Amino acid sequence: GVILEGAFSSHKDIAAHSVGFIGRLMVREAYPAKTAVKNLHKPILIIHSINDSVIPASMAKQLFENANEPKDYFEIDECHICGPLYYADEIDKRISKLMKLQN
Repeated sequence: GVILEGAFSSHKDIAAHSVGFIGRLMVREAYPAKTAVKNLHKPILIIHSINDSVIPASMAKQLFENANEPKDYFEIDECHICGPLYYADEIDKRISKLMKLQN
């Protein structure tokens, strides 16, 4: 399976979010995550903080929407990449559930 925490949808998307439209023009990208995730046929858990000041949760939601089943999206209300620190039990439950769906 795959676990993504604090992931962005593509280099172009994060560049545009950071510096505006010019960022999208200046970044070359061969494998945007939002496209690559469509080809992934593994259980996937996407974790993202609503408090992430760098990468908006909407990018993680886009990855989730494009991902194949089985998949799960877990939005946390703590610092960026702090999910395992504050939500270890819940993350463990979600991983176990995904792996059972895979079998």
